[in-house]
Amino acid sequence: MRWTEGTARALFAASLVLAAALAAAAAARVLEARGIWKPPGLPAPWGGITLWVLIAVALLFGMDRGIPRESPWERRLYAARKALLLAAVALVAVLAGFPGP
Repeated sequence: MRWTEGTARALFAASLVLAAALAAAAAARVLEARGIWKPPGLPAPWGGITLWVLIAVALLFGMDRGIPRESPWERRLYAARKALLLAAVALVAVLAGFPGP
């Protein structure tokens, strides 16, 4: 596969969107555990399955080394992937600290 600027932009945007979704899920779990807000959820077991699939995708993409070094998007993609990895690890920590109902 040949890397283009469009591919790099799409990966950058997708990783930021996924990182934001994982951070929102972590915030929702904390708010629910504290009794501040009850977020709407998918019916069981689909909500949990979806959440863990997103975490797995985030971990796999966050630790991938497939970005070419000559790309002008190298630093932005690297930072976005590290933010994605951090969001996934933070969500797993929140899930371990605040188990669901």
